[in-house]
Amino acid sequence: MSVFISKPPNQGAPANGLSAVRSRVAGIRERTVRSTAAAEAVAELDFGRYWTSLHEFVRGTSMTRKRISSGSTFEHEIGLSRCFVLVAGILTVNVALGGLALASSFLFLFRGDPILAAAPAILALPIIILQPWFIAFFLLPGGPLLAPLLTTAVSVPVYVVLDRKGKLERAKLLLARLKTRQALLVSSAIVALLVLVGFSRYVDFPSIHKGIPGTLQYSIKDMDINVGAPRYYCLGAFMDSEWLWQACLPEQDVDALTSKLSMHPIAIDQISDQYQNMPPYWWRPVISDQVRAFATTHFQMDGRGSDGWHALATWNPENEVLHMWIKDNF
Repeated sequence: MSVFISKPPNQGAPANGLSAVRSRVAGIRERTVRSTAAAEAVAELDFGRYWTSLHEFVRGTSMTRKRISSGSTFEHEIGLSRCFVLVAGILTVNVALGGLALASSFLFLFRGDPILAAAPAILALPIIILQPWFIAFFLLPGGPLLAPLLTTAVSVPVYVVLDRKGKLERAKLLLARLKTRQALLVSSAIVALLVLVGFSRYVDFPSIHKGIPGTLQYSIKDMDINVGAPRYYCLGAFMDSEWLWQACLPEQDVDALTSKLSMHPIAIDQISDQYQNMPPYWWRPVISDQVRAFATTHFQMDGRGSDGWHALATWNPENEVLHMWIKDNF
């Protein structure tokens, strides 16, 4: 007798199917994770390269080599920061150049002293020779303010082109051979010379203004007086002007001149020390009981005073020398 044990059909099939599904899901997850990790790695690599390139560009670490005519090779580190420093340095030099040009112009126009005006001009001359277009920009409307900027804007590309063509190699070699001690000695000598020139002009040595100042010429142009060894000095001239005048006059001409200028006698003790201590070396008025003093009505020893023409004068009878301090207020 045979006995058969029956087994439910397909009982293991659901288990095998579930395992297959799980295996497929795990594979998909693994591939997804790998793809995501790879993408993130690529993105991180690209970002790192970009950041490194940007960092190197900002720091200016790119290197170029330039060969000059002597056959030697020099390495120049050219970066954005160094370019800014170079341009700022040139602009600073040109701003100083503009200040020297203004000082020279003011001294010539408002002091009437070409020798004193030449002192800052001489100091600025080497820079002007290297940048002659500065003069054209300085003479434009608004030139004193715009000339440094415009000159820098032209000088930088011009000298970059000249450097690329090898036109500046002699100047580079000359600067390289110049020793620091020699440069300091030459600079110190130039500065000392300019200071000496400035002081000599401050005391009016040598005296270059002979005759009668313009502010006085109009008032006495019709007078017949004997004026000997006249010379004058400008204390300042802009809207107002201030002058010192010295001349030899006989007493009758002094009376005629003071009457013409509406000057009246004043006590000698009313004259302040400032009148005696003026800059010119030749201005040495004598203050004594024998000296005659004159002044206009509204002349003030200290300060500007009121508008109009004012004067203070002393005359020494011993040498017949007249000293006159003039204030011509606009």
